[in-house]
Amino acid sequence: MEKVHARNGVKIKTRQESRSKFKEIGRFKTALRILEICITIFRVEQRRERNSAVGMDEDVHKVVSQLITNSENCSTHFIVGMKGIGKTTLAQMVFNHSAIQNHFESRNWVPLTDRVDEEKNVLLKRLGHKVMPAPATNKEGKEKEEWKEKDYSIKELNGFLKGKKYLIVLYNILLVEAWESLKAAFQDSTNGCRILITTRHRRVASNAEHYYQLRLRTKDESLSLFQQMVDLPSETSDQPELSPEAGEAQKVNSLARKGVGKCEGLPLSILCVGYLFSGTKNVTYEELLKALDHIDHSQTPWLEIMDFNVKDLLPHLRQCLSYFGLFPKDTETSARRLVTLWVAEGLVTPSGVEQEPPELVAKNILRELISRNLVQVVERKPNEKEKTCSFPSDLRDLWLRSNASFDQRLAYNADEHDASSTLSHGSGKNLQNLLRSWRNPRSILFFDTREGNKPGEEIEKIPPSIGNLTNLQILDVKHTYIRILPSSIWKLKKLRHLCMNQIYRSQIKHQSSGSSLQNLQTLRGAFVDKDSPLKDNLRRLTNLRKLALAFQLNLSQQVALAESLLNLKQLKALKLKSIDEMGQPQDLKATFLLGLENLSNLYLFGKLENTSINRLPQSLTDLTLSASGLLDDPMPELEKLKRLECLSLYSGSYTGKSMSCSKGGFPQLHVLNFWMLQELEEWNVVEEAMPKLKKLEIRSCNSLKVPTGLGNLKTLSELKLKDMPEKFTAEIEKTKEIIWGDIALSPVDDHSQY
Repeated sequence: MEKVHARNGVKIKTRQESRSKFKEIGRFKTALRILEICITIFRVEQRRERNSAVGMDEDVHKVVSQLITNSENCSTHFIVGMKGIGKTTLAQMVFNHSAIQNHFESRNWVPLTDRVDEEKNVLLKRLGHKVMPAPATNKEGKEKEEWKEKDYSIKELNGFLKGKKYLIVLYNILLVEAWESLKAAFQDSTNGCRILITTRHRRVASNAEHYYQLRLRTKDESLSLFQQMVDLPSETSDQPELSPEAGEAQKVNSLARKGVGKCEGLPLSILCVGYLFSGTKNVTYEELLKALDHIDHSQTPWLEIMDFNVKDLLPHLRQCLSYFGLFPKDTETSARRLVTLWVAEGLVTPSGVEQEPPELVAKNILRELISRNLVQVVERKPNEKEKTCSFPSDLRDLWLRSNASFDQRLAYNADEHDASSTLSHGSGKNLQNLLRSWRNPRSILFFDTREGNKPGEEIEKIPPSIGNLTNLQILDVKHTYIRILPSSIWKLKKLRHLCMNQIYRSQIKHQSSGSSLQNLQTLRGAFVDKDSPLKDNLRRLTNLRKLALAFQLNLSQQVALAESLLNLKQLKALKLKSIDEMGQPQDLKATFLLGLENLSNLYLFGKLENTSINRLPQSLTDLTLSASGLLDDPMPELEKLKRLECLSLYSGSYTGKSMSCSKGGFPQLHVLNFWMLQELEEWNVVEEAMPKLKKLEIRSCNSLKVPTGLGNLKTLSELKLKDMPEKFTAEIEKTKEIIWGDIALSPVDDHSQY
């Protein structure tokens, strides 16, 4: 028997043949378009205000805040992004926001068609009909009919708008010429009027002062968006033995994460998949698998992105983007690794009188590609910086057909079933023949796409002959079982980045005489104990910028280590883990850190004395404390760090019951994370504390009461709660409007479990 669910007064058939469901997607899109037109034509007021759209909270906050500034001058604001990325959603959330409704005397939504050849008078007519009042209809209805055919001049529109405090949304402008033809209608406007424009074309917004580029969603944001439409079974991760139901729930959620990942961060694609299950409760593994197998990977949005970028993408951006083609399809690549590879491959060339470090140039290139929707940020760090990235597979296929050119670079893929690449890739058993055909390769990349611990567990040592690779710049053995690196490593004079596996206490053999890693800038995952040769050789690595080091040393031995570290004057990022034989935290001597004047990023794992907090360098912008065991409230000292932008207090960092943030403290803090502070009960925030805080995440702080003074965080745009007691989240939800009633955008509480 056919099942029918009533949903908001509309009957939707569910669990029929999947083909009929997919046909409904087209009708669904058409219905949305008709609804949008009806809302516009009949001036329907959308009264329900949504508090969040996944991944857009900060964008909404920025746009609303800019639109309601006190400036009397007329200003234009642009929302830019590819088709399906959420421009309409963002514009509608802003348009219907209570702060916007209270601020402007009038609001007008002016949709423009997809036609790019409309004449100036047609655009003016469309604008005039939306912003100027319709005449009263007489008995014959002639005036209304005449008004529908009326043309408007720039002068007429300008005169009507002059002196009014209005917001006009020009939706879907496709050409620079279209905006230029309308711009004069607003030239005499003052009194704080605002124009908000949505467009797919970056060129329309060129030289714009207020510009909001929407990005592809991360993996977590994509899943959260999917969960808004689909009722996935809840997971229970704290049980040692899973019941059949719990095992099924894990399978469903795992498949959902994988399937949503195929949507490549594009909201429209995610919602189309979610629509297939609207009205369905407790989606099963088989239902989800069947639907995901039929996902239509339309390349239309990506074709537009190609067209928009092909003309104005500079050669160095084009080269760095094409480099993604050396990685297997759907690879999630570390942002850190991309940056180091681009630099090592010579794809990044600093320019200008004051040349920036090549690593900084590479980071800026990556962010430019992200802003153009050419690269997806799959995962972010706690400080909101990029952690892993991906080249959307549909865009990758299109791009590499015409942009694959990498002479003297070879990528070897062990997966014989991956035939997607158009570059010089090898696969399967033809490695020897492939290597013979290449003379003097600039670089060789090896990939093994097996899941789990392979092939890492099969790689246990590196031969001494690696010292013969005199031009080697990057050596990354992080995901292997290698415990000892040969002493010949010290001969690699051009080596810039060395990443080891701290879990297996990786060490380097004793340095041979006359050899030195004088160009080494990054050393990660190394382990030092009382017998480690690296302990005595660290002081010679004077070009180190980033160091992540675990050690098992007593306090007197740590003094000697500190003296070596103080010799590293170029150090900008430092991660220290003081552990015992079982990997548990032990005492960490950190009073020497004040001498590292260029240090900006610091991560400390180990037991600290409270006096250590008093001796942190003022240059810090990012600080993470874990297992510190601090007894006294650290905030009075930490809030004196004037440049600090991100602070993370992780499990066991503070064992007291209360914390307070005072007036003027943390003047530059943007991100604050509290994770697993089990003893914390009270947190007080006074007025004018943390005046620039944007994101607050509280996770697994089970004793914490709703903090007093949250309403004093005037710039907060995102409040994220995870694994918090239901009572806590319920109270936040209940009192949200009271706490943030006078703020332009109420922060979002997100306590979804994923």
